[in-house]
Amino acid sequence: MACLYEPNTERIMSTSAFWMMVITQVTVTCITGYFFLKVLRTPAKPEPDSFEDNDLE
Repeated sequence: MACLYEPNTERIMSTSAFWMMVITQVTVTCITGYFFLKVLRTPAKPEPDSFEDNDLE
């Protein structure tokens, strides 16, 4: 019966490449989350009502 884990096989990714991938993904996720929350927390600007601006007084 074949073993599912074979310790003598080659690595798919080196340790430094793994950590670079993890750090890059965490950094991109944090930056994306920061700007996403910044957009959600920004109060809406009051826009003038076009009908009120066109009324004659």
